Amino acid sequence: MLTRIYQTCFWLALGFSIFLPIEASAQPWSPQDSHSDEKLRDVFFVDEQTGWAAGESDDSNADYLRKTVDQGVNWLVQEVGQDNLEIQAIHFLDSLTGFLVGELESGSTPGFLAVTTDGGDSWEVDETTFPQKLYGLVFIGSDLGWVAGNNGYIAHSSDGGSSWEVQSTPTDRKLNGIAFAHAQLGLAVGDHGRLLRTIDGGANWEQADSGTDEDLLAVSFGSDTHAWAVGDKGTVLATTDGGLNWESQQAKTDRRLFDVDAVSAEVAWLVGKDGIVRRTTDGGNEWVEEDSGTERDIFAVDMLSDSLGWHAGQHGNLFIYQPSTFVSVAVGLPASERITLSPNPVSMGGQVQLLASRSVEYQVWVHDALGRLLWSGRFANAASLVIPMAELPAAPGFLWVRVYDAGLGNLATYPLAIH
Repeated sequence: MLTRIYQTCFWLALGFSIFLPIEASAQPWSPQDSHSDEKLRDVFFVDEQTGWAAGESDDSNADYLRKTVDQGVNWLVQEVGQDNLEIQAIHFLDSLTGFLVGELESGSTPGFLAVTTDGGDSWEVDETTFPQKLYGLVFIGSDLGWVAGNNGYIAHSSDGGSSWEVQSTPTDRKLNGIAFAHAQLGLAVGDHGRLLRTIDGGANWEQADSGTDEDLLAVSFGSDTHAWAVGDKGTVLATTDGGLNWESQQAKTDRRLFDVDAVSAEVAWLVGKDGIVRRTTDGGNEWVEEDSGTERDIFAVDMLSDSLGWHAGQHGNLFIYQPSTFVSVAVGLPASERITLSPNPVSMGGQVQLLASRSVEYQVWVHDALGRLLWSGRFANAASLVIPMAELPAAPGFLWVRVYDAGLGNLATYPLAIH
């Protein structure tokens, strides 16, 4: 009788997975295939479908720039046309016009800026204007832009990046990040706790008291008054008055934090070394640990909203944040690309094999009926994968098994009954 009940639950779950979208508090970060093993230093989306990821290249194929027009389901190679670039930051004004900044491995100046007006299909690289390596880039509207780099360097454009004028700053420290709330109010952060503020578009930059000597690596506005800065040894600083005063917040880590992105005065994400991801929904009073899906360094995060974003990092890692939706195996997946769970139903003390028709890398997550993560594993070049049920704190009922196929870039969910 119990077996029939479990089987009934299983077939009901399977039916729902085929015909209805499955909503649950799932593992929020899911991997995407960037087709790259480079260090992805930045990721930037102009809308829910179109984005770019870029970083450092180790060869002459310029394969360090990627573009997607389908939310990251497919990432396509774009070439800047040079093999001496280390891209540090990306900013696009729209789907056509965008900028890259970074370091020149060789050239007449240490820094460069690349411009595209056709969505990244072609680029013009300026190797002569910038006397410092560049690490920060931001635009407000289509005309006003700023770059930041070594030796306290900040330059400003008022004509959409056609020309740049150096702005004076009160520091010679390396500046790692820059952000503007609007055309007048801006912040820049750098090594040894340097934190600069302007209220006149950069005509005057003043040094704010950060309260730390740790290197600050990134800064982000959540509103005209609220902003965060992050850096070494788990440093998190917050302001609620537009950068006049700063307070330290606890992110429950001492690892290096590479980036922060705020979507409002209350909601923000930070990322860092060894796959660290933290999220706040209360202005930073509490930073909650999230399973990032990786243990590799995460260098950048770009959040379009509190329910959609991406992070990028070491070895070409790219992940999408979609916290509430499971993707059903039956939606658009041909039978040849599906996984078979065997046995299904399975006993609590047994093991489940995931039978695949192809030998590629797979990543597997197991969630309970409410979407809570119970177990995860990565399998390299395996055609037969095993889930050890004895390691799962599961009871009779059913689980959701999510499988990412690195070869095809498919992410699908399968119901698994337990008796």
